[in-house]
Amino acid sequence: MNPSPSDGLGDTVRGSSRLDLRSPRWPGVWADLTVVVVLGMLALAFFWPLLTGHMFSTIASAQNGIYPWAASPNRFPLALQDDSATLVYGWQSYLTDALRAGSFPFWGENSFGGYAIFANGSSGFANPTRILLALVASPIVAHELFSILHMTAGGLLAYLLGRELQLSRMSSLLVGTAWMLSSWNLGWLHLEVVSPVIAFFPAGLLLVRRAVHRGSPGWAVGAGAILAWTLISAHLLFALVTFMLCFVYGAALVAWPSDSSDGPPSSSRGGRAWRLALTFVVSAGLAAPVLVPTWRMLANSQREPLTYEVLQDRWLGDPATFLYAFVPPELPLSMDAFNAELLFSGSMVAVLALVGMFVRRSPAASLGRGLSIGLFLVIIGTPLTWIVFTFVPGMDVFRPYERLGMWWSLGLILLAGSGLDAVLTRTRRWRAWSYPLGAAVVIGFTAVQLLTFGRSVNPEFPPRDSALAFPGTPFTSAMQEASVSSTGWPARHVGLRRSQEDGWSASMLFANTNLAFDLDSITGYDSAFPDRSTDVVRVLEGESAESVLDRGLESAYVPTLEVGRARLDLLGRLGVSQVALVPGLDVEDPWADALRDAGAQVRYEGADGTLVVLDGAGPRLVGGTTVVGNRAESLVAFTAPSFDHTDTVLIEESEVQ
Repeated sequence: MNPSPSDGLGDTVRGSSRLDLRSPRWPGVWADLTVVVVLGMLALAFFWPLLTGHMFSTIASAQNGIYPWAASPNRFPLALQDDSATLVYGWQSYLTDALRAGSFPFWGENSFGGYAIFANGSSGFANPTRILLALVASPIVAHELFSILHMTAGGLLAYLLGRELQLSRMSSLLVGTAWMLSSWNLGWLHLEVVSPVIAFFPAGLLLVRRAVHRGSPGWAVGAGAILAWTLISAHLLFALVTFMLCFVYGAALVAWPSDSSDGPPSSSRGGRAWRLALTFVVSAGLAAPVLVPTWRMLANSQREPLTYEVLQDRWLGDPATFLYAFVPPELPLSMDAFNAELLFSGSMVAVLALVGMFVRRSPAASLGRGLSIGLFLVIIGTPLTWIVFTFVPGMDVFRPYERLGMWWSLGLILLAGSGLDAVLTRTRRWRAWSYPLGAAVVIGFTAVQLLTFGRSVNPEFPPRDSALAFPGTPFTSAMQEASVSSTGWPARHVGLRRSQEDGWSASMLFANTNLAFDLDSITGYDSAFPDRSTDVVRVLEGESAESVLDRGLESAYVPTLEVGRARLDLLGRLGVSQVALVPGLDVEDPWADALRDAGAQVRYEGADGTLVVLDGAGPRLVGGTTVVGNRAESLVAFTAPSFDHTDTVLIEESEVQ
């Protein structure tokens, strides 16, 4: 009989044992260290520009669409990942400033008039990694280290998951390489509200499996801690998908432990169920300080759940899209394609996954089939879609369902790992050197394909130059100098751009960019915050109060005020004392009547914008009160042109009972 072939890293292709952390053998340790070096070198290859004077940032491209920086345009085009600059960079700056001042940003006073930013379900301020990086690094360097850490950890943890699922080392290395460099993960790597999933998804699956299969409750506590960390680190919808998939996998292991071919399970079904329940309790308990206030925030947020009919009509995937698992999509991508088509994890991975689909008695193949088939059925619209939409928390808000392709990719990759083992096993009559050589060719080809596409789908690494990182300008300096209003209160501003009827034009201090300069804004950018704050800002944008009350919002909110549409008469009652105008707008034009009525004075005018200061804005003592019945009546009364905010305060009946 021929012996089982070696995969070239001290492991046999058939009969390979699970990764044993309790009694490692030195040859195995050196082989695992070799894998760590290989994955580290692949991460280094992607981030090599950091060593040549460049930075991993989308700020340079975002600046071209936002004043005051758009006054000095650069060569970097707008990018699909610009949310990293307009959403996350401001949060990281705010977190950094707060922590270094000796406080914690539970409350975000500089956006939307103030709200509980800690509990918005996406800031990730409680993530220990973000806290540590904010204390030791600048926001841009913190973003780079955060991205490197989660990308590399994702590859290592996917490798360990492969070993736990009884794949050979070479096949597990393929799993780690393909997952770490998959097009979805690299395409979304800039988005810190998503990138933690790269590491936490394989970690959650690995530890939940150990929690269920091992007799020690310590594994259940560890799995619960990792899942809690997931829930407080990423956008809550992405974290919930990760959390639920890990628990569905755990439930499957409780019910059908026979996916393990290395012997019987270590305890009865009741014991396995008890440890899975302990995992849930630990995760919920550890995450509760963040989840409870977040739940209360979301219960009164602007996000309106989808109906199943709307989901079917607009937000499901096309089965043909999954052909992009074999070939990468054509660049550049539209935003719809960015959400739907990043399914490529290597051509050979897709081919090997077809082999792995038919491998029996393989834990890796079992999990791969469950993830790939189950998520495929959810994405394209089947009865399983309705079950998930109806019973899984958050899936009536999550959209588009094509984004589930992120987790689907790991299923495909696990099938490929199982397929590679099957191919190596069936070719055991070849010469011994053919096994590691064949596996190395597959891994190397996959790495080159994914690194090439990953660099192409991301914006160019810009030079490490402060001029490409939201630098201060004469305009921002003028705003900071006028940061106290005429009444002695901190100045709050609003940005105003030209009408978009004649085509798109850049905004002023768009989204969360104000947070980088500690400027208070009545606008901002977030996925979820109190609906009452949304109500008044939507009316300020120009929407009628009746329209606001008639419909909520399906997605994140990032308002922009335009000349001729914005309700500038509301600025005083919203505490706005600064109006930041894009260059070329003149307060002497007819559209600015409301500003002149409020005592507008031009404090600064330059090529990067115009700063207008309003007299008398800010809190004041009033003598009159008007009692209204509810949220709707208060919004209508507050935004009515006849309402005098200098003399009357509105109180709802529920507040006086």
